[in-house]
Amino acid sequence: MFTDGSSDILSIRVNMSKKYYEKMGSYLEEHKLYLTQEHLKRDTDFISQSLSLTKKDKCLDLQCAQGRLTIELTKRGFKIDGLDFSDYMLGIARSESEQANIDINFIKGDLNNLRLPRIYTKVALYFPDLDGINLDNFLLGVSRIMKSRGLFLYDQDNLFRIWDYLTKNSDSSFSFNPFTMELKEKRKRIGNRYYVFPELKNKFEKAGFKIVRVYGGWTIDDGEYKYNSSRLRIIAKKD
Repeated sequence: MFTDGSSDILSIRVNMSKKYYEKMGSYLEEHKLYLTQEHLKRDTDFISQSLSLTKKDKCLDLQCAQGRLTIELTKRGFKIDGLDFSDYMLGIARSESEQANIDINFIKGDLNNLRLPRIYTKVALYFPDLDGINLDNFLLGVSRIMKSRGLFLYDQDNLFRIWDYLTKNSDSSFSFNPFTMELKEKRKRIGNRYYVFPELKNKFEKAGFKIVRVYGGWTIDDGEYKYNSSRLRIIAKKD
């Protein structure tokens, strides 16, 4: 049967991403300067404020990795589950929560096929890795596990900031393909797909979400999204 190869490429991406987050992968080492207490406070502040979290909410932290945000939000008194595809990262998360004497439901799951027994009022995808993710399927899955009028936080790097950096730094090890909208390391064949706001707005609406706020920085005080913002952060309400 004829195929355009897209499913094969998606499979390759997923497998590459899994290796990155396993014991022999480089995720924790590459992000050690980011994984600080200062950043932890900043990130959990943003999530709790942007989603207007309350102690009554049932929350889900997608791509929770080693559980840094899930655990900290639980310490603040919020009811939150964590989901990730990496057994290794989930093992760290469970160990850390046990050491902190905190009971958290950590779930192994696939963002391309989100089917969970619980329904959530607030969901966050924060500082994610979108490699290997079919965004349309993912958003439909998020909608499926959310309560009506619940809030969803979607976060990604701002493409225009990346583009500006690459324009000014032609010797960078990264390149951007405007035809495929992919950013990749020059020595690698496969890159990460980036989205601009009009694309995202259309995809969110098709999945049953209404965008209610768009932030552009690491904190609430950084204000709304602009072309030179560091991040693109969408708060969407399920219809």
